[in-house]
Amino acid sequence: MDFFGDIAVVKGAAWPVLDIEPRRYRLRLLNGSQSRFYDLWLEDGGQPLPFHVIGTDGGLLSSLAPVTRLPLAPGERADILVDFSSVAAGAVLTLKNDAPAPFPAGGRHIIGEIMQIRVSRPLAGTDETAPAENLALPQFAPLAASPGAPQREIVIVEDADPGAGTAISRST
Repeated sequence: MDFFGDIAVVKGAAWPVLDIEPRRYRLRLLNGSQSRFYDLWLEDGGQPLPFHVIGTDGGLLSSLAPVTRLPLAPGERADILVDFSSVAAGAVLTLKNDAPAPFPAGGRHIIGEIMQIRVSRPLAGTDETAPAENLALPQFAPLAASPGAPQREIVIVEDADPGAGTAISRST
């Protein structure tokens, strides 16, 4: 049984506000929801603010992925770079979501706004971080399976608790 709350929590706070400088930021995102998918985007004056995905659950990507939206499934992670240097001082951006719940065909339980980001702090020194387009992400070789290594199969089952009407997840 899925559970869809009506408030998103970011770093332990509901509807948080983050005051930032007009510079580049690396943000690490985790969808900690039990069942909810997110389709996230940053609204800047009614328009999506572009950003770059540099990493996912599998680690750093071999190249940048420029996007304006980021879908995240439950338990999924992403590392992104957002350049706020071109955003006007005093601007208020909103991290928005428009993924339906249940995903993908649902239409109820949508949490449309996750948090606000205010470009309200003066730039403290020079932003010496490299623009995303100039980054060279380190190349790495994926791990190869060890011959003869045991393989595990983990099956996760979701049942309804008949007494409480809530979901119980268990592995077999």
